Amino acid sequence: MVGANEDEIGKKEGQIAQLNDQLAKLQVTASPSKRSTASDDDMLPPPPSEDVPYLPDDEDD
Repeated sequence: MVGANEDEIGKKEGQIAQLNDQLAKLQVTASPSKRSTASDDDMLPPPPSEDVPYLPDDEDD
C-alpha cells in the first residue's frame, strides 16, 4: 500500500515538474519586456514596400 502511494507521489511530482517547466516557458514568453516588443511589432503597420504603390492600381481595376 505504501509503495503504491509512493509511486503515485512520484508520478505527481513528475507532472508538477513538467507543469512548472511549461509555466516557466510561458512566463518567459509573456514577460512584459518581450510581450511589449512582440505586440508593438504586431500592431505596427507593415513597413512601406513595393506593395504600397500598387494598391491604388488594384482599386482602379
